[in-house]
Amino acid sequence: SKLEAGKMELNLVNGDVIQFLRYIVESFQSLAASQQKQFHFLADTDELIVAFDAEKIRQIITNLFSNALKFTPPLGNVYVSISQEAGTSSDNTILVLKVKDTGIGIPNDKFDLIFERFKQVDNSLTRIHEGTGIGLALVKTLVEMHDGRVEVESELGVGSTFKVYLPIRVLSGEACIDYSEIEAEIEKPIDEDINIELSNI
Repeated sequence: SKLEAGKMELNLVNGDVIQFLRYIVESFQSLAASQQKQFHFLADTDELIVAFDAEKIRQIITNLFSNALKFTPPLGNVYVSISQEAGTSSDNTILVLKVKDTGIGIPNDKFDLIFERFKQVDNSLTRIHEGTGIGLALVKTLVEMHDGRVEVESELGVGSTFKVYLPIRVLSGEACIDYSEIEAEIEKPIDEDINIELSNI
């Protein structure tokens, strides 16, 4: 509702997106262990300075990672990877964030449905996990606010991979927020008007 009312703005700040995402993912370590699931964090570089909205990127990765844990059975795996690839122009580079799981998977004909609000894939497996069904719709909207896109690949009984593509840009003349500040920002509660919802795929 806040997005539709035009009350949510993008607050871009230069920061190390690798450290930022690593910290968020590792905050799920105890939860994953309690569910007998393993997560893996991979990056093709140790540091990548990008202008991004920390709160919104946190919501994106939290929704995707939480969904991956939810639909992955015990002893399964969740992988988060960050890489770079060339964009459509010679001076453009794209950040690629992937969240891959070894979970129940999604039927091919439901790929578009899962990004719609209040829509869920209705089968005996997914109905075990109740929710409002807006998590992936929120992810899609927040990614698009960064001029990016989100895609999904999946196979029933094998798992799913969500891919987020974001343009790499850096604000000129702006300081780079250090990791201690990012960590403090992560510790803050989510905007009281926007709650993270774990979508049922």
